[in-house]
Amino acid sequence: MPEVSAADLDNDGDLDIVYSRAGSLYVGTAIQIIENLGNKKFKDHGIFPLVEAPDDFIPTHEGNEWNDFIEDIRFRDLDKDGDIDLYLSSSMSLKTDGMVLLNQGDFAFELLLPNVAKKYVTIDFKAPTPVSEEEKVQEQAVLDEIAAFEDELAAELSQ
Repeated sequence: MPEVSAADLDNDGDLDIVYSRAGSLYVGTAIQIIENLGNKKFKDHGIFPLVEAPDDFIPTHEGNEWNDFIEDIRFRDLDKDGDIDLYLSSSMSLKTDGMVLLNQGDFAFELLLPNVAKKYVTIDFKAPTPVSEEEKVQEQAVLDEIAAFEDELAAELSQ
């Protein structure tokens, strides 16, 4: 099951969408970022691979050495440069748990593996950042737009 989260990644006042992705039988992990252009318009910035199995790897079951997924996507300005970065966590993965994607602007991200990302991460999981009612309403509106967009796309594809 992919994790879906939203945050304003380009500082334009609307929420952009971040999906986690996993391959067949959970082989490999990636992030997909969708920019909210406003007026129910979105731009897919593609897939950012995080964990990739060798090309010749053929999975036979979920319990394999390339099994990976993301449970939680958190947003903070980790490098204090004024834009929102992504912190990825997965309690069952040593590969992606603690990965960071530093936002370089224009939807370009620098991937930091957990051992390097430690210097940026000061997330306190016991005291999450409070979310205002306005932010909750805004996030729900974006999720509703996404659902409508997915329904429209599914209708077009079934024709």
